[in-house]
Amino acid sequence: MLPLIEKLNLFSVVLASQSPRRTELLKNLGLTFQTFSPEIDEEDHNLHHSPAELVCTLSVRKAEKARDRFQHHLIIASDTTVVSEGKILNKPGSQQEAALMLNSLSGKTHSVLTGFAVLLPGKDEPFTGFSETRVTFSSLSHNEIEAYVVTGSPLDKAGAYGIQDGMVSAFISGIDGDFYTVMGFPVNAFYQKMKSILL
Repeated sequence: MLPLIEKLNLFSVVLASQSPRRTELLKNLGLTFQTFSPEIDEEDHNLHHSPAELVCTLSVRKAEKARDRFQHHLIIASDTTVVSEGKILNKPGSQQEAALMLNSLSGKTHSVLTGFAVLLPGKDEPFTGFSETRVTFSSLSHNEIEAYVVTGSPLDKAGAYGIQDGMVSAFISGIDGDFYTVMGFPVNAFYQKMKSILL
């Protein structure tokens, strides 16, 4: 096991997310934790923040909400957003909205930003970071978009797609940056930040 993960596992760790992607990525590192889904208001904040500030701010809010319940734990929280042509694309509210989002991504390059926040026991100030990855979609037909939307998978994902979904592998022509940032957690950025703090 990696020395940093051994050290993290000395804490009681809470992942402030029910995302199966984030759970999978952190378990793959060897981290032991429990999950908790904090309820926060994620709307109307994008008018006041850059996308990078937004994902970090929302990550901090999730972590602080989790601390209300888990006061003596190490808390990890994260947030992902998609930015296309200056517009932030969060989770679609319907299949129709998902189809519109995917159509707007068709044949273009967009950015996926994932931020994280870590609250250590006994520390008031969170540690934060983020990663940005550029993703290029090939041109998508109406039928291709419809075939993916009807699976229901786009509805719980920023930008209306999950890079780990098998069908999406046929849509992506290029990735510039960290794959795991697009999947939902910037593993390398988190790992390097925690190394600088704990080792």
